[in-house]
Order: sequence, then structure tokens, then C-alpha cells
Amino acid sequence: MYTLAAFFVLAAYVELYYILKSGKIIHWVLFAICSLGAAYTHYYALITVAFFYLTLLIMMFFQHKLIKPTVITSVMTIVGYLPWLTILISTFKRTAAGWWSTDILEFKNTLQSAFDRSWLLYTFFVIVLIYTLYQLKVLNFKYDKQKWKDKKDVFQIRVSRKRQILRLPLNLTPLL
Repeated sequence: MYTLAAFFVLAAYVELYYILKSGKIIHWVLFAICSLGAAYTHYYALITVAFFYLTLLIMMFFQHKLIKPTVITSVMTIVGYLPWLTILISTFKRTAAGWWSTDILEFKNTLQSAFDRSWLLYTFFVIVLIYTLYQLKVLNFKYDKQKWKDKKDVFQIRVSRKRQILRLPLNLTPLL
């Protein structure tokens, strides 16, 4: 069951990528089919696919050509899931009283339990911060082939395009 759910979620994600890349009708149809497969397979897969639809709803405001196919695909997916919706609601009602996790931890406590040692928690946050800054194009990791051939400084981390903050010599740079 979990493998099939992971397959449908991955397939829906790939189709979402192709939708955002090309927007062909076949990708919309396959996305709806894979989304329904994920939703029928496992409830966590349903939640994951719901975030894919949320992504499409957000992208509608930036790419107006996505409005009509997003609305049609969303409605068709909801209509396709309606037969199972009664079972979903009855399952939630049945398990609500006897749920195994009654205490909900705060976000900080959740991270502390996941990362028992504080240095690991801070390392995780630093990595997430660096990745976020890189994705926002604040940090630019530059690889210079000519300097690699000259055996000089090869790896530079730059903040914007003007200020250089760190240069790692060849012997400190990991081999890629």
C-alpha cells in the first residue's frame, strides 16, 4: 500500500512538473488520474496531492493560462473522489476519540525530540538557511573551470555579484 501510494504521489509530482513546463492536456489528465490513485491508496498521499493542487492554485495567479485547466482538473478530481468521501469522514469520526497521539507538541519541542543534541539542531537550521538563501538567489555558488585548470582557487561563495565573502583553496574544496 505504501509503495503504491509513493508511486502515485511521485507520478503526480512528475505530471505537475510537466504541467508547469508545457501545459499539455495529456499531462493534466495523467495528473488527475495519478492524484486520484494516490488519494484512494492512502490518506497521507491524499494530503500530499492536496499540496500539489495548492501549488496549482497559487500558480494560477501568476500564469493566467492555468486557470481553466486547474479548475477543470480540480473539479474532476473532487468528483472522482466523492464515492470515497463518506468512508473518509466515517473513518475520521471513528478514530477521533481513540487517537494514539493526543498530545500535540509545539514546533520547537518537535525539533528538539527529532534532534536530541543541540549542535545537530543548529547545524540543521544553518543548512536550511543556506539552502533557502541559495534558492532565493541571495547566495551564488560559482564554479570557475579556468581556475580549476590553473589549480588556483576554484570554489567561491558570493553574496550578490559584487562582494566575495569566502574563497576556498583547492586543498580545502571537496572533490565533486
